Amino acid sequence: MKKRFKRELGQLNDIYRWIDVKTENIDSNSLDDIKLCIEEVFVNLVKYSNCSYIDLFINRIDSLIELTFMDDGVQFDPLAKENEILSDSLNRSKSGIGLYILENRMDSLDYQYLNGKNVFTMRKHI
Repeated sequence: MKKRFKRELGQLNDIYRWIDVKTENIDSNSLDDIKLCIEEVFVNLVKYSNCSYIDLFINRIDSLIELTFMDDGVQFDPLAKENEILSDSLNRSKSGIGLYILENRMDSLDYQYLNGKNVFTMRKHI
């Protein structure tokens, strides 16, 4: 299932409503993790990608949820940067915390640049 969203932070509520419909019968903790990760990716795309749209695909195969973001913005592989989270939370920079959140709440992350599009996929077993 695919839906296209404008590159506007105000679209988050539409995304949440759409996700609620597409993720029936998922426990609330898993759904909270999914929504938090969607928010992290979407906000970064809105702020930094300079894309004209953001496509979000959701696919459920048995106990696996797969979420894929596709955009036509500036090519950027978020997984290529090493995650530099310091153990001392007072010294953490904002850079890299989003990736840390994704890595700790999703089971796998994948990035590809295909036909001029950024394709970022997150998978979670529920």
